[in-house]
Amino acid sequence: MIYIGICIGIAVLFFLYCYWENHRPEVKQVSITLPGQWNTGKGNFCAVIAGDLHNNQYGKNNEKLVNAIKSCHPDAILIPGDLNVNARTDNHVALDFLKQISAMDIPVIMSYGNHESKFLRDNAAAFGEYMDTLKRMNITVLDNGFVDLPCGIRIWGLTFPLDCYRKFGREKHLTRGDMEAVLGTCDKKPGILLAHNPADFKACAEWGADFVVSGHMHGGIVRLPRLGGVISPQWVFFPKYDAGLFEEYGAKLYVTRGLGTHTLPVRVFNRPELTKLTFLTEDNDGNTGKAGSV
Repeated sequence: MIYIGICIGIAVLFFLYCYWENHRPEVKQVSITLPGQWNTGKGNFCAVIAGDLHNNQYGKNNEKLVNAIKSCHPDAILIPGDLNVNARTDNHVALDFLKQISAMDIPVIMSYGNHESKFLRDNAAAFGEYMDTLKRMNITVLDNGFVDLPCGIRIWGLTFPLDCYRKFGREKHLTRGDMEAVLGTCDKKPGILLAHNPADFKACAEWGADFVVSGHMHGGIVRLPRLGGVISPQWVFFPKYDAGLFEEYGAKLYVTRGLGTHTLPVRVFNRPELTKLTFLTEDNDGNTGKAGSV
């Protein structure tokens, strides 16, 4: 009997921990060199990454999340997709969140995730109204497009075909040619590419991206020491680009663990993440050109 009681006690503590973890987003701070000619007038460029919210809330009207963003004093807020969930027409949580951060009087730039693309496919009229509301808030939505910031940094937004999100290893993978067909050539440096699915990082690097910001993986849902994220939304075990900073193919990638859940409404050893990315010039980084986190 005592062993049963111990097991029940451990299970209760585990579920209490998961509940605490799932409701307390972490502010992850990362510094990285962004080479090229750009100048903010203060030596760095701070971007907050808020991905994969999926209509989740942290405090009333997301006040905890909004206050955490304000405390980062960002120069821009970048959203690599999936604020909503599929074709739900009631997106008041996402819209209320955007309304609050758009009032901060800094650029808010977002790209499509698979849930925005599904929303468009399944209810084009409602999606059009949703996008019109975002435009009235002065939210910049990049659907295979770009915007140039006054500091000289270009932000690109890549929209993946829904074939790239098929499950069980059946997904399509993009090539450099696929990206040039929708984005043109990468003729402006430095640049940051918002690309929701990190699985095609190689194609993004071959296209010419300096730095790629992704999400989608939800940190692998369950994270294990040394092994990392266990499963991707495509039901692929131990995805290569699960979370964090990667450097390959002459480019850098940051994959946020994201802020929300869907389908499997749980995260284990995998707190929701709001990311503060500080981009440094080569001079400010002591000319190492090597990424690092703080």
